[in-house]
Amino acid sequence: MRKSLLLLFFLGVVMFGYSQNAQIKVDMKGKVGVVDAAGNEIIPYKWASITAWGEHYRVFDGKKYGILDAKGNQLLPVSYFVISDLNCFGKAFICSGGKIDAGKDGKAMIMGGKFGILNADAKILVEPKYTLLHEFTLNGNLIPAMYEGLALLPRVLAPSDTLLTDCRYVGYTAKKATAGLIDGETGQILIKEGEYSYIMQPKDGMARYYITNNSSTTCGYRDLATGQILNLGAFNTEFAKITFWTHGDFVGGIAPVNGATWRFIDKVGTTVREGYSKLLHSVIGKLWVVWLPDGKTEAFTEDNQPVSFLTGYKNVLTNIDPANKMQYIVQNDQDKYGALNEKGEIDIPFEYDLMLVPNMGCIGVNKGGKWGVISQSNEQLVPCEFADYALPKERNTTNLMVKKHDGKYYNFDIKSQTLATEGYLNVTSFVDGLAWVSTGEAVPNSYINKLLLNTTEDISATNAPTFGYIINTKNEIVFPCLIPTTHINQAMQSVMKKGSKLTKAEAERELLYYTRAQRHYDIEVKIEEDNWDF
Repeated sequence: MRKSLLLLFFLGVVMFGYSQNAQIKVDMKGKVGVVDAAGNEIIPYKWASITAWGEHYRVFDGKKYGILDAKGNQLLPVSYFVISDLNCFGKAFICSGGKIDAGKDGKAMIMGGKFGILNADAKILVEPKYTLLHEFTLNGNLIPAMYEGLALLPRVLAPSDTLLTDCRYVGYTAKKATAGLIDGETGQILIKEGEYSYIMQPKDGMARYYITNNSSTTCGYRDLATGQILNLGAFNTEFAKITFWTHGDFVGGIAPVNGATWRFIDKVGTTVREGYSKLLHSVIGKLWVVWLPDGKTEAFTEDNQPVSFLTGYKNVLTNIDPANKMQYIVQNDQDKYGALNEKGEIDIPFEYDLMLVPNMGCIGVNKGGKWGVISQSNEQLVPCEFADYALPKERNTTNLMVKKHDGKYYNFDIKSQTLATEGYLNVTSFVDGLAWVSTGEAVPNSYINKLLLNTTEDISATNAPTFGYIINTKNEIVFPCLIPTTHINQAMQSVMKKGSKLTKAEAERELLYYTRAQRHYDIEVKIEEDNWDF
């Protein structure tokens, strides 16, 4: 079984390698080799399979894997149970020993192996001697309420898996249940397994940690260079029940710590700033915005340099989109919002009751309880006349969906400053000139439609915003068949592939095609595709 599962994953014999001048080929005996453009043998026909692996080749002799370079020279011995594909960071895992277990869900998992990490040059960074590898990835079960930083995520690897991250730091398990920490570039053990219950992704050479007991949680930092520990104290609650941000990552040599008030410490634990009631961390802006007890803001960079022009306001909203023009949305003492540029100059006058952070170059603004949209250059895109608007999904959009006080959304043309007459109950924003809209009309009470809505009830007499049409910016229906939200993207792709509009027959054929994998048929009631009720 092991052999068949591995072959199913890795074989798929690739007929072209990484280079246009080389080809992976199979001879008459079923052996695989590599030849150049002239047919000269580069790698002999003696392998069970060969696959392109970055700029090299992964070879399989029927039992073990290894890596050869483009000239057929051995980079990694053919002695490994599994060598994974390279990820986008040029990292792969290797496994010595072990077996393939299909598991209860049928997925082929590697059990009992020893894991390590390779780079794209087939150099071993982490020796394959660990029973589990742990990467720093977002996992809701391990991330407490600070919502910042990534925690170690253990997982059982399959032959088809790749590493998820750059593995600059990686967790390991050799014997114990909790992970230790390894330098992913050198393989050096930085923290022994079992020392901490949870380790967060190191920043600035400092690793945040938590130690949990039945009724308390101790937190602090570990300096990975010196081994120095900054113990911040214990909380009389379980880790899972911590409902506040305890301490944050080090950036620029400082980190926030929560106590009676917020303070900032350096790497030796010295308090460098203190006395803040709350704080906001902008990852993109490399900026800390903090609030003093009097409700006024103070701002400084992540390396503790003051930003005087953002001090003294009631609120500061920082740009969270790195592709946007950098702006700071601020609230003055008169409770009016405007925007400042990076030099502290007024970009947008203080004339709005509320402003949102820029999104795709657009800023939502509110006057007198009504919403509109402006550009980051203070150009009116949508007047402040509406109950709400749908956030744009692309830059330089020509149309926005706005919500009137009748509860329906309407297509607003930015260039002509005109509003369509047709309103919709539910919409998506325009992407490439197309949007999905729902009119709330009755949906045919078909077996298939009930399956799509996961119900057995009569749906013909109910509004079903789950179904709708695709329209263009002129408000023309371009996909004239009702489609569920689960197939919006496929419908849009069909329109773009077929042209500006599809006939009803074309739309039905397209819908039947891309839903073929999701369609189900009752054993006793056969539904013919030609009669399928959309």
